Amino acid sequence: MVSCSGQQHGSVYWSEPGLAALAEPDASATGFATALPVDSCFAVADSPIWADSSTGAQCATIEAAFEGGASTVAKLTGSRAYERFTGPQVAAVASRMPEAWARTERISLVSSFGAALLTGHHQPMDSADASGTLLMNLASRQWCSTMLSCGGFPEDLRRKLGAEPVPAHAIVGTVSPFVSSRWGLPLSCAVAASSGDNPCAIAGLGLALPGDLALSLGTSDTLLGVAPITAATRGATEGHLMAHPTSPESSLMAMLCYKNGGASRQAVRDELCGAKWSAFDDALERSPPGNDGILGLSLPLPEITPIIARAGEWYVDGADRAIARERLSAEAVVRTVVEGRFLSMRARAAAIGLGTARRVLATGGGSQSAGLLQVAADVFNAEVLSSDCPDAAAVGAARRAAHALALATSEDPDEPSTLPYAQFLDEAEVGAGSLSVAATPRRDAAEIYSDELVARYKRLEDRVAAGEIQ
Repeated sequence: MVSCSGQQHGSVYWSEPGLAALAEPDASATGFATALPVDSCFAVADSPIWADSSTGAQCATIEAAFEGGASTVAKLTGSRAYERFTGPQVAAVASRMPEAWARTERISLVSSFGAALLTGHHQPMDSADASGTLLMNLASRQWCSTMLSCGGFPEDLRRKLGAEPVPAHAIVGTVSPFVSSRWGLPLSCAVAASSGDNPCAIAGLGLALPGDLALSLGTSDTLLGVAPITAATRGATEGHLMAHPTSPESSLMAMLCYKNGGASRQAVRDELCGAKWSAFDDALERSPPGNDGILGLSLPLPEITPIIARAGEWYVDGADRAIARERLSAEAVVRTVVEGRFLSMRARAAAIGLGTARRVLATGGGSQSAGLLQVAADVFNAEVLSSDCPDAAAVGAARRAAHALALATSEDPDEPSTLPYAQFLDEAEVGAGSLSVAATPRRDAAEIYSDELVARYKRLEDRVAAGEIQ
């Protein structure tokens, strides 16, 4: 059994010859790059990916088509209309490149593109990754006819999407003769539906129970977690709700994404700590938890959670009065950039169904800092665990494939196994890699990081977003 992980929110535009080229590839083809010539097999040579934020006009059109706007869109699909989602990107391709759109026979996500390469046939998107298109009804796990007919998308889009989304554990075929001969996999090797990197990371980290959170501290910062099915009805206009990759019937995957992550911390490090992370960690250690009431927001780039359309730095004292950065010590500024991110996550997580943390699994470059993880443990009032799993998304794809095989293996072929993913991980004794406790909340953390302080930080972000603080 094999599956793969693909970067979420990227889309591939197949021409009519497209995948048929793999049926009888050129004998000299040494891989997919030579077997599938770009000019003949694809209608769009440069596929849009998650970094494309040029679709603001398309998003505005989509939300304006619904009474209730962004909230209604979120109730239908799990997210408001985000510029980086595949649906608005598809609408932009159709509008800006009409000839290419006319040549497009089929649209794949990067993940279903991978499954198509493995099998030699077009494959459906899985429901977890399809959740990031804005085109799937989150409740039914089918393409959303209300969305597709809202006027913001081309009329022939439904046909080009192909089959309805499938669960991430669905078996979609076996490897193609080309893959078998080129890479040595047996023709009998089954292929499970591929999924996006974020859903696969959830599977790789073993997030299967409510209260399980994953904290990715990289170029951007992301909070992932398990949310109840009922969270979909809230219509939250911040963050994202998606079909859970391993428990689609009982749970949702909730996600908060921040464009400013490592860049914010690095800017402060370079200016105030001699460009040394060791000095940054020392400054963090010298500042008190709660920062004597001082809060700050540092944005090298405009932010997407919450939506703040300007870059800059803003600080307030314990009475929420604006204060100039020049009046603050280096230690205080360092703590604001670390503490603020986790306070924001905690403030905004509840709206998408992420309640009290049971445990927090930390990944990404920032997870190498013991100081950062201690602040995370204090703010979330939960143990922070680190894993020896360096590539959670790739590991998650492999574990999803193994789970799919376990589900398909049953003494009674008419009664497939319903082995829960968490039980599968326990029985397979793979878990989420070797987990170790990286930070434990300090005894007085809950009192310091009170709901009142969390609410204060949310007000700071909201005031900056509204332009109330210059």
